[in-house]
Amino acid sequence: MNAWTTELRKWPMLTVFVFGQVSNVLSVIVLTRPKLRKNTCSLYLIGSSISNTICIFAGIFYFVLSSGFNYSLTAKSRILCKVLPFTYYSTLFLASWFILLACIDRYCSTHKRAIIRRFSHINTAKWLVVLVPLFCFLMHIHILFYMDWVQTNQCSYTTYNFLLFFYVYYVVVYAFMTPILYVTFAVLTIYNVRKTKKIVAIVVQRNGMMLSSQRQQLTLNAQLLRMLLVQVISFVILTMPLAAWNVYIGITASNEKTTTRRNLENLLSICFRLLTFLNIGSTCLVYTITARVFRDELRAIFQHLWFRTGVQRPSYNSIFSVSRRVFPTK
Repeated sequence: MNAWTTELRKWPMLTVFVFGQVSNVLSVIVLTRPKLRKNTCSLYLIGSSISNTICIFAGIFYFVLSSGFNYSLTAKSRILCKVLPFTYYSTLFLASWFILLACIDRYCSTHKRAIIRRFSHINTAKWLVVLVPLFCFLMHIHILFYMDWVQTNQCSYTTYNFLLFFYVYYVVVYAFMTPILYVTFAVLTIYNVRKTKKIVAIVVQRNGMMLSSQRQQLTLNAQLLRMLLVQVISFVILTMPLAAWNVYIGITASNEKTTTRRNLENLLSICFRLLTFLNIGSTCLVYTITARVFRDELRAIFQHLWFRTGVQRPSYNSIFSVSRRVFPTK
């Protein structure tokens, strides 16, 4: 059992690290394409992917080095002891908040009241993409003060009370409140979409065919909504086991445990943590499966790179070359 735990800490985690970095970078590249970047939902998804990229580097890479290969960066530097946990948890929460903003944005964009639909505006999204990270970093600045070397080259929380506070904060805010808000706004958005479809059907019957630009915009919004809903489902499925497990660990922390039980708990903890890391690093895969527009843009990027790096015919410019022109006929 200990051998399984040791192996899970190494190569599976390292694989998730590489896959997650590639996935999130591709997501950022695709979502910044001209066809998608002008949509408010895309801006929030870009922010989430960038946050995931930083979170994976600060979290999984450090976890693999320390737990899998017994090389602790936080034990080498007192500054890293503070900065790495602060960066990991800040970006972890920030990515989930960007997804929540995208859910709220989809709800507002499908609402029948114009005053609520104003929230789903590109200028509002740009301001929030800047302000929300600042607020998130300020919310987690306490980590810089309560993470330190408790002994020489040993990084940990300085007080037990802060450890308890942060444990409750993580479970309540990240693991329970965030999924509940996700599901709430997702259900409300689906309800609004169904009402909108009925209204659109009545308008089409009265006025005839829908404009091509309107149809394309509705299709794009529908696919972005599908991407977001599957991302929410993935978050709930892959993060809830670790949240429930943390509650169990907190309740049984003071109980006496046998060696076999501790080994089993370590194995399950690694498995649940691996699921959480998979959620952080699977954005590109989720978007590719659920949205045709994302697949088309991703295919266009690879085709552009393929033809750009492919073998090109050499051009021979000479003063004796004859240009191809069409002469006017008399």
